[in-house]
Amino acid sequence: MRTTTRHLVRLLSDIKRAHECRTLRAVVTRNTMRLATEEAAAESASPKDIRRDETRRSSAEIYLLPGSETGSRLH
Repeated sequence: MRTTTRHLVRLLSDIKRAHECRTLRAVVTRNTMRLATEEAAAESASPKDIRRDETRRSSAEIYLLPGSETGSRLH
């Protein structure tokens, strides 16, 4: 195979690979946007679940860091 022909064959395969990469990137971007749209449209947590979570947090014990009132607890 002549040098020019070899060079053209290599160039053609590089062009084909670049086109495939560009196509794959477009598909990935489209799929990512579709997933983001689906997540945004998904239902949010029900008010009951939110209230339950807030109740759990408010009953947690909080320990103060060492300082003027070492070892005291807040409820």
